[in-house]
Amino acid sequence: MATVLHVGARELKTRLGTYLGRVRRGERVIVTDRHHPVAELRRIDAAPESRADRLQRLAALGAISAPVRRLVPFTPVRLTGEAASTTLLRDREDRL
Repeated sequence: MATVLHVGARELKTRLGTYLGRVRRGERVIVTDRHHPVAELRRIDAAPESRADRLQRLAALGAISAPVRRLVPFTPVRLTGEAASTTLLRDREDRL
């Protein structure tokens, strides 16, 4: 995996050319705003990160946690009658 560098937005703005050169050489730059990651710079011709690799990287950073069991697919429930939005508006009529 390429080298990852964290840099503040102000530092990036001040030395953009330097960081673009590092990106050209294959490094990834994570841009932070007040120490919170907000963007990622990487070479365009670099192969996109797979979903599994991205999830593994985020889990390693502690940004997400892997599920402990396999999730059951969501199945929507079909209801008959009036729309929920109509019921909600009727319920709130006295407050409008």
